[in-house]
Amino acid sequence: MNNYKKILLATAFAVVSSSIAQAGTLTVINKVSDQGIHLCIRGEGSKAQAGKPNFQHFVKASAQKTYTVRKKHNRGGNTFEVLVAKGKDGHPEWELMGASCSNLVTDADHTIIVNSTLGKLSCQDVTAANPVSNR
Repeated sequence: MNNYKKILLATAFAVVSSSIAQAGTLTVINKVSDQGIHLCIRGEGSKAQAGKPNFQHFVKASAQKTYTVRKKHNRGGNTFEVLVAKGKDGHPEWELMGASCSNLVTDADHTIIVNSTLGKLSCQDVTAANPVSNR
């Protein structure tokens, strides 16, 4: 019976470890000092409309937030993109004044900086060009 418990515990640990290994972090730094930003995180090349994302969040003005991005958030893909927009009353202007960062690897850690110049947003990936996988 003792061996059975050890095997069961080892199996449970392996399952938990494998689900953790397939996730990365996305740190978003909002350098827009007067307005919050909306984020749409979706699988790279997803046909979904920006207004109907898989994973949507809000970052306050001059704030920083970190999210865990898993393959389930982007339909099982290895890469994802982040669309960024300003908007009032919870209605982001994805097409008009938005920006995007793409080619982000799901199981790696990324940091992006969002800035605004003359009202137009920009998104810059400040992660190393080829991030090391967390696997």
